[in-house]
Amino acid sequence: MQDLDYLILINEWADEVRAETFDRFLDHAKSYFEESRKMEAGAGVVFEDTIRRIAEKYCVSQKGEKLDDLISRLSSEDVGVLTKMEAKTARTAAHVRTKSTHAQWDEFTLPDVERAINFTEELVEKHFREQNVA
Repeated sequence: MQDLDYLILINEWADEVRAETFDRFLDHAKSYFEESRKMEAGAGVVFEDTIRRIAEKYCVSQKGEKLDDLISRLSSEDVGVLTKMEAKTARTAAHVRTKSTHAQWDEFTLPDVERAINFTEELVEKHFREQNVA
């Protein structure tokens, strides 16, 4: 096996481990959501980390970037990792993340949290598991 093959294999394995870790965090968020505990179910950290790791995976510089700016770059014509509809959904999830981070509980609803969780799961599946499906 060539060095490049090893690197590809390691990256695929790292993506799978990342996806499994995100799944665990999202499972906790879903449990809180099912108990109507929106403060605990914010799931914003996993969402933001997912967006940043997607950027990293597609060689889009994300260090020091604001989340909204990063979403715009990922959905730009020259990058095109996110569709315009996904970018809109991502901005809504980012809003939930920001409001929950700043303890502004009245600024988002439990359905907002549910949409953020579901969208984050979709992103993890699409960007970190897709290449492993035969």
